[in-house]
Amino acid sequence: MRADKDNLTVTMDQDEYKRKMRKMLRDISIYTVINRDPIRKLTESVRILLKWKNCGYINSKMYKNCTAVMGSCRGPMGFPRFIKIGAL
Repeated sequence: MRADKDNLTVTMDQDEYKRKMRKMLRDISIYTVINRDPIRKLTESVRILLKWKNCGYINSKMYKNCTAVMGSCRGPMGFPRFIKIGAL
């Protein structure tokens, strides 16, 4: 995994990474559990926009500006922060 700054490569023990991620995700003041996949609703919205485009209600440029990349809702990804000694 490439780090954001200084073109460093960071390695971390997988168990330590999972422990830190679980601790971070338990903070309910920041994260909340969702019961449904939000991508399904977005995908339906894109289909409606496609119908509007095909009917001539919106043009191709407007359609492209409104559409999102189709996909699936992935699990969380965390990137630990590392601060150089003396950088503060």
